[in-house]
Amino acid sequence: MKAMRSYPLVLALGLVTCSVSAVEKANVESGQAEPKAGHAEKQSRKLTGDWQIPEDKSKFHVFLLMGQSNMAGGLKPRHKGYLLEEDKIPVPHILMIPQHKNMTKPFWKPAAHPLHLRGGRGCGFGLGLPFAKRYLEKNPGVTVGLVPLASGGKNIGRLNKGSKIYEDGMLKAEFAARHGIIKGVLWHQGESDRGPQGSLAYEGKLHGMIADLRKDLQIPNLPFVVGDLGGFTKPTPEGIARVRAVLRSLPEKVPHTGFVESAGLKRSDRAHFDRPSYVELGHRYCDEIVRVIRELESDKGGAE
Repeated sequence: MKAMRSYPLVLALGLVTCSVSAVEKANVESGQAEPKAGHAEKQSRKLTGDWQIPEDKSKFHVFLLMGQSNMAGGLKPRHKGYLLEEDKIPVPHILMIPQHKNMTKPFWKPAAHPLHLRGGRGCGFGLGLPFAKRYLEKNPGVTVGLVPLASGGKNIGRLNKGSKIYEDGMLKAEFAARHGIIKGVLWHQGESDRGPQGSLAYEGKLHGMIADLRKDLQIPNLPFVVGDLGGFTKPTPEGIARVRAVLRSLPEKVPHTGFVESAGLKRSDRAHFDRPSYVELGHRYCDEIVRVIRELESDKGGAE
């Protein structure tokens, strides 16, 4: 894959017309189908009002959402608050790149639940939009772009560099960088690495993936925030305890990273948080990544 340009990352966007049937057009606009070649950029460019892409790239803050089901939205239809009608209403000033399988032409659309897909169908309520809403409160005047990349049940080896999900993320990140600034990565994952071999290798793989992301995106100090696992099984299995220790120690070992506590949060089942906890978790991710971003900006200011 070609390396991304570090400067200026602004490409001319051609408006290409194409013929799309009424059904295809409806599917594209609902996010249920990938637009045909040429229609992707047109789809992004026609956004207006509260979902218009800012002309000033510094006002469009983009975040990658990575990990497994607790990042994607682990609620299932049987769970309380799985997906309410109000969740499907797009949130002003928040955009997303749909999570289509084998997407080759990314595009922006107004963000609403579900952000992620599971087996071609939408996941439940998740932490992504609560995160973005709080971020807007802390950063008035900006637009937030979310890039959903999480996939349930995956160990880190199926998410890091060399995996299809990672390559999909790089394609979407390059597209996102044309319009805005990639401000950071939110990571919630680790349950699928709870085995003896997986948990022992977890730290090396996590640190390596962060280094790969920073190199491939050409953002050496890219903020990266991880969240603690739920720890709902008592006593805590040895492998889970080992993974949680790796996550907690990340800020001490890798610069410009952060850690989000899961203390006080409740579960919907043995592995996933409930709806109120996803809201709170999203807020905690926001507070932590804002802290990391501000510290980074302060360091840059001091260096200047």
